[in-house]
Amino acid sequence: MKLLKYVFFILVIISMAYPQVYHLHVNLSDGSRITYDIAEIRRIDFSGITSIEDGQKLTSILKSFKLSQNYPNPFNPSTCIEYEIYKPGKVEISIFDLNGRLINTLIQENQPPGRHKVIWDGLDKSGRKVVTGFYIYTINFDNMTLSKKMVLIK
Repeated sequence: MKLLKYVFFILVIISMAYPQVYHLHVNLSDGSRITYDIAEIRRIDFSGITSIEDGQKLTSILKSFKLSQNYPNPFNPSTCIEYEIYKPGKVEISIFDLNGRLINTLIQENQPPGRHKVIWDGLDKSGRKVVTGFYIYTINFDNMTLSKKMVLIK
């Protein structure tokens, strides 16, 4: 059993040791440049952008909020989740298991713009400790959702 925990821990560390951050560079017509850090890019399609207004909509989406990787990760017994919102609004941060079941909702409130953080203590919504494993945390803000994975090791 102990060997299995060590193998699991090594595999998790290797999978998270090389996080990738992509950068989206946008050159504006006035000669200035805007750079966005994007943790995960699945697909960006610019074929639908046909006007300056479409470009402004893209900029507003990319500038609405950011979700950082939790730390420490893997964690035991608690972990910190940091996020940044660029305008006031309702923020919801939830924890799910890999089957998509809601484990806990950490925040569900209106917040001012800025950098925020919340600590998850590894408890479900009933106050019980959750088991060792992978979990997904999500932030919902401005009708958009970002998700990242984290690992609890006991």
